[in-house]
Amino acid sequence: MRNPQDIEEMRGKDTRELLYDLTTARKDLFHSRLHMESEGGRPSDIANLKKKIARILTVLNQRDEADAADTAASATGAATSGAVASGASNEEGKQS
Repeated sequence: MRNPQDIEEMRGKDTRELLYDLTTARKDLFHSRLHMESEGGRPSDIANLKKKIARILTVLNQRDEADAADTAASATGAATSGAVASGASNEEGKQS
């Protein structure tokens, strides 16, 4: 089992760094598969790389979901405040 500190370290990285790590891990996986066929590499290397890729993708997807939730919350807040502002102007218009 992985150390929880490793996942926290991954979450602490910038998105650009994670994308670089993802690209590197995918290349390593490709080369490990070739090495496996030609020279009899270790199957555990492939399994570990696949898990690393899954962890990186999980962190990136969690960030995307959090960004989408923040965007939706701010859009909902803007729509609510806009409705309140337009309601206030309608009441002012009725009083005139």
